[in-house]
Amino acid sequence: MATYDSDLKSFLDPFLCANTERRINGTIKPCEKEARLTCVKCKLVQYCSKECQIADWTFHKAICKSTLLKTTYKPRWQIEKRIPEFMGGPPLAQFGSPQYLWGNIPAIDLLKATENEGDEAIMQQDVSLLFAASGDLRNVVKTIISLPEQYLGSCRVVINDRNTAIVTRNALLLLVALQFEPEVATPIMLHLWYSAMLPQNILEALQKGILPCIRNVCDKIKLKLDNSIQAKTFVHGQGSIRLVLKKSEWIALAKMLTPSKELTAPIAQAIRRNITLARVDHIDCSLYKMPLGRRAGTIDFHRHGVLLPFGVSRREFTVPNPTFFTEQTWPMKDDADPLDGWSYNEYMKFAPIAKSDAYGAFFFYLKHLLLTFCKRIRLFTISFQLLATDAVDLPNYLTDIKFDRIEVSNICDRGYLGPLRTLSIFSPFLKPKTQNPRAAHRTPNFRFLDFLHRGPKNPSN
Repeated sequence: MATYDSDLKSFLDPFLCANTERRINGTIKPCEKEARLTCVKCKLVQYCSKECQIADWTFHKAICKSTLLKTTYKPRWQIEKRIPEFMGGPPLAQFGSPQYLWGNIPAIDLLKATENEGDEAIMQQDVSLLFAASGDLRNVVKTIISLPEQYLGSCRVVINDRNTAIVTRNALLLLVALQFEPEVATPIMLHLWYSAMLPQNILEALQKGILPCIRNVCDKIKLKLDNSIQAKTFVHGQGSIRLVLKKSEWIALAKMLTPSKELTAPIAQAIRRNITLARVDHIDCSLYKMPLGRRAGTIDFHRHGVLLPFGVSRREFTVPNPTFFTEQTWPMKDDADPLDGWSYNEYMKFAPIAKSDAYGAFFFYLKHLLLTFCKRIRLFTISFQLLATDAVDLPNYLTDIKFDRIEVSNICDRGYLGPLRTLSIFSPFLKPKTQNPRAAHRTPNFRFLDFLHRGPKNPSN
C-alpha cells in the first residue's frame, strides 16, 4: 500500500472538538483532543473541555443564538411581509441540473435474505443481483452488507444506469473499495460520494491508485472509434469490477481525475452556491418543516457542501470534487440532500453526543456502512459489472445470466416504461422457481410489482 494511506485514515475519525480556530504561535491549529462535552443549548457541537468551549464561543454563538434553532422561527417572506417567490410560478419548478447523483428515497436491502431464502440457505447459495436503473450505490451497499459475514457463495452484481456520470462515479467508488484497505477506502468513498470539496491527499490517492488503471485502458483502445463499446475487468483478490463504456467515456473518466487547476475552491464554491443558496424562499420553506438541529445542518451543508459532523474543521478540504465539477457547473438540483437517500430512523441511531447533529449522525452511519462494505467485498467472491445504457437495452448485454433479485427503481412508473412493459422486459431474467422460488423484482413500491409478478399469496383475499 502506498505511503499516503496512513494520512488518509485520519479522515475516518475526524477530531470533533469544535475549537477549530485555535491559534498556537500565530498559526491556526484545530484542537485534536477527545471531545466528550456538548453545547447544552444547541446540542450541535462537541468540545474536549470548558476552556475550548469558551474559546470557541466567538464563532459558535452565531449559530447557537440563530433563529434557526428557535421554535418561533419564521421564513423571511413572513418577516418581510411579502408573497413568497414560489407562489408566483409552477409548484414543481426546478432549479439547477435535473440529475440525481444522490438518491432521493431511502435505501433498501434488495435481498432481505433472512425473511426470504433464510440465513442457512443463503450462506452457500450463489446470488445474482440486477440494479437495472441504479442511481447511486446506496441500494448496492445496503444489500451487500446484508449478506452473512461468513457468506460462502459467489455474488454477481450488475449495476446499470443510462446516465454515464452516475456510472463513472459508481465505478470509481467500487474501484476505491477494492484498491485500498478498508480504513483508507472508507473516507475516500464517503467524501467522493457526498462532499463538494476534497482534501488534496484524497485526490492524490485517486491519481496514484486509480488513474493509472484508467489510463492503461485508454492507451489500449486509442485506435478504436470514439463510439465503440470497450470493456475492462479489474481484478483484486476474490473481487472484480467489469466496466463497459464507450471509448470517449473512458477518456472522459481519465480526464475527470486530472482536473484543471484553474477551477479553484473559491470558484467552485461560488458556482455551487449560485445554485444551492439562490432560491431563498424555497430554502426557508423546507427549513420551516425540519427539526431545529436539522435546519442548522442543512444551511451549513448548503453553504459548504462537505459531509462532516457540525463544527468539525473543513480546513483541509481545498480541492473541488472532480466527479461533480466536470463541466464547471453544479450538476444537481438546488435541494439535493445526502440525507434524502437514507432512513432517518437508521442514521440517527449513530448520532454522537451532539444529538441534534443530523449530518454528524449520517456521517458516522455512512462510515459504518462503507467500512462494513469494504471489508465484506474483500472476504466474498464477488463480481461487479457496470453498464451505461438505457434499461430497455439490457437484454442485449445480459444473455447468459438469471437473477435472484431485480431492482428497477422508478422505471415502472407510467412516465417511463410502465409496469407491464417493465415486467415483460425483466421477468425473463428472473431465476426460475426451481432454482430460487423467492426470486423477485423490487421497486420503490416493491409489493405492487411482486404482486403483479407472482400474484397474491392467498387468491381469496
